[in-house]
Amino acid sequence: MRSVPLVFLLSLQTVGYAQAIIVDANNGPGTHYTDLAAAVAAAPEGAMLEVRPGQYNPLQIFGKSLTISFASGAQILTPNSGAVGIEGLGVGQSVFLRGLQFGPYTGTMVFHNNLGFVDVTAAANTNGSVFVQSCDRVRIHGLVCPLGVRVTASQVVFERCSLRGRSGAVEPGLTQHGGSVQLVESTVDGGEGFTSVTAGPAVQMYGGSLRALGGGRLHRGAVLHSNSSTPPPPHAIGGYGTVRVDPSVDLPATQTIGPAIALTQLVQPRVQVDATTTPVTFTANLTGPDGAIAVLAIGFPGASHGAPGLLDPLWWDGPTAVVQAIGISSQSVPLAATLNVPNPIGLAGLRLVWHGLTYEGVGGLQLSPAASGLLP
Repeated sequence: MRSVPLVFLLSLQTVGYAQAIIVDANNGPGTHYTDLAAAVAAAPEGAMLEVRPGQYNPLQIFGKSLTISFASGAQILTPNSGAVGIEGLGVGQSVFLRGLQFGPYTGTMVFHNNLGFVDVTAAANTNGSVFVQSCDRVRIHGLVCPLGVRVTASQVVFERCSLRGRSGAVEPGLTQHGGSVQLVESTVDGGEGFTSVTAGPAVQMYGGSLRALGGGRLHRGAVLHSNSSTPPPPHAIGGYGTVRVDPSVDLPATQTIGPAIALTQLVQPRVQVDATTTPVTFTANLTGPDGAIAVLAIGFPGASHGAPGLLDPLWWDGPTAVVQAIGISSQSVPLAATLNVPNPIGLAGLRLVWHGLTYEGVGGLQLSPAASGLLP
């Protein structure tokens, strides 16, 4: 295991700290605002909001960097108009939502026209539908999406998510119109069919690239009470586009792939990041093809950009990237590195991005999906 060089830690000290704002619907001690919408409107660029237990009106963020941490029991109400909207982030801006919860129904998240970084971690068993359009970088972790997901002309990573199409609507779990979607340890299921209504595919593509790795599954929906009038089952992945699937992903051989889908099955690299708060330590673990040359690196978020030989975009600001470890990758034994922050005072809300790269004869040069971390 390697540690980040001291020069990187020193560079952190040049980053301005985020202002902490307390939002509490019950107006407890230390409260700055009782209404989340009012707190967001008044918060300065780069502010950090801590939301205490209670119920809050829908959240809309326009062109402003914010970090919002939701305590257990803090819920965003879910009217028909949607629960979370993020729009108009510039290249250098980012929004981090941690512990997001909806209540009492499934929430709707709409991300539109963002050049910056949107990073959402949902609380356990949080249900939400997602619409992403014209966004440069969106990462969603831990969300259950029972009404399907639609991604248009965007770059999105779903990590440990469950995407399902609506039953009886021939709806895919994921509909992709161009762009890039990366599924990490996620399940995607088409909506169920009934007798005369066929099921939905796991994924319906209209161009773009899709990759799935780290386990999970891609399954078309099942048909309940099928009979002779039931239409033929759909493809597991339909439409047209480029797809890479890791062998760890459950894609049954009995479920067909659309003829216009260019499918490649190969082992792919993945980075997982674990954090502790006392002391503040991030541990990054890179797994990948057995015997491949592997590099694990860290940087600050930046506009996505390509690099020669890579099929997938980098999500960090290149000049800030620092190599943490170099070694040989394995599917079972990770290449690991740590980042220790001995004095995090003044660094709350600092965002970090990890990537892993591997090179070997079968898969060539491969880049892991971006993993992220946030200093508490």
